[in-house]
Amino acid sequence: MELEDRFLELNGTRVHCVSGGERVHGTVLLLHGMSFSSSNWVDLKAHEKFSSYGYGTVAVDYPGFGKSEPSAVFNPASNPDAYSEFVSRIISTLGLDRVIIVGPSMGGGIALAALINNIPGIMAGILIAPAYGSIENRLSRIEVPVLIIWGKNDNVIPLSRGWKLHDLIAGSKLVAVENAGHAVYLDKPDRFFSIVRDFLESTR
Repeated sequence: MELEDRFLELNGTRVHCVSGGERVHGTVLLLHGMSFSSSNWVDLKAHEKFSSYGYGTVAVDYPGFGKSEPSAVFNPASNPDAYSEFVSRIISTLGLDRVIIVGPSMGGGIALAALINNIPGIMAGILIAPAYGSIENRLSRIEVPVLIIWGKNDNVIPLSRGWKLHDLIAGSKLVAVENAGHAVYLDKPDRFFSIVRDFLESTR
């Protein structure tokens, strides 16, 4: 499968992304964790997997991560809501709609901010052991289907936080994966994609 490696210009910052696949059912927007980048999704062949389910994919590097330039405007450490705006700008710049936003760990916190703020174009969220805290009291604002995936052996953010998140997001679904740690999608990729495929089919 041929992937397009490109740079976008957002607020004067060059932002790197990798995209591919036909948007038959929509687009999967792949975020990443603190120690990762878009290359992890490429190595996992996530674009090929989602393409086989009928979805186009876009994996992005946040400003200051991977191949993207740093930015004072989009800073996840100081302002999670600024990254909600970053997600909005990615979606609008690329002309995406029917977006499924996928976020692991820090990326899950960013995805949550985007879901709370009801960014136009997002139709569902997939959260992989997301980091959340300051936005906890706003989770009731989420209005789209949400899937939460957590490794039972997660020693970074305990599974108990996942059940709490599940309770705070009305209608959400949580799947706890055996023999998987914080990065479920890397520890158990086959199980991860199977869970995600079933969820995507349920949201069409």
